[in-house]
Amino acid sequence: MISFVRGIGRRLVATFTVVVAALTVMVGDSAAQTASVAGAVVDAKSGRPLPDATVRVEGTDLASRSGTRGEFRINGVAGGTLRLRVNRIGYQAMTLQANSGDLAVRITMAELVVKLDELVVTGTAGDQAKRTRLPGDDARAGGVQQPPRRAVSRSDSDGPDR
Repeated sequence: MISFVRGIGRRLVATFTVVVAALTVMVGDSAAQTASVAGAVVDAKSGRPLPDATVRVEGTDLASRSGTRGEFRINGVAGGTLRLRVNRIGYQAMTLQANSGDLAVRITMAELVVKLDELVVTGTAGDQAKRTRLPGDDARAGGVQQPPRRAVSRSDSDGPDR
């Protein structure tokens, strides 16, 4: 009976050892298949860090937003060469290549200059309101009365009309 128990114990220990070894190999293989990519996003003119830039690995859902010091990190990227797409409001979107495992990617972004059309605002004076004191108003508030309107004319010495 004792030899039977010893035989089962040895088989159990051997099976446990094989399972642990297999799990170790599987975890090691899956960790070897993915890596990280990290770096900083900076302004092209000043070299200052750019916060809130979105760095995305093209063809995946993997992305990161740069922090206050322009730093970003994307974990779980596949091995090999990656295409990173970078966007930030006020800057030109760009695409660049990086290698999986590279932790010192420097992304330099140029400002996006947008020229808008000229905007001219004109206005005319409308009717003015007149407030009189109503019964029950606070004595300090008093009635507010607008000053009388004055006519304004333009003479030739003021310059040409616009």
